[in-house]
Amino acid sequence: MSSMVTMRAGVLQERSTKTHFGRVLVRKLLSWSQLYRTRRQLLELTDGELDDVNLTWEAARREAERPFWDSDGHFDGESIGAQRVIRRAHT
Repeated sequence: MSSMVTMRAGVLQERSTKTHFGRVLVRKLLSWSQLYRTRRQLLELTDGELDDVNLTWEAARREAERPFWDSDGHFDGESIGAQRVIRRAHT
């Protein structure tokens, strides 16, 4: 009986680990997708909107050209403001 309980606990733990990995993977994929869209939307901002978030056209172009998986320090710490402007401009 004890070995049966141990085996069941192992199966449940394995399922839990797979489920956790799946959730982490889905979150990362969604994050990359949002980052890709946000970077592309930078190219659609007006000069005034770029000025609002303290970005030059050249900085916005460089950011938009970065690959989606390159997410370290995007926007040099200004991502929150840029995302707000993008949302306002596209709603």
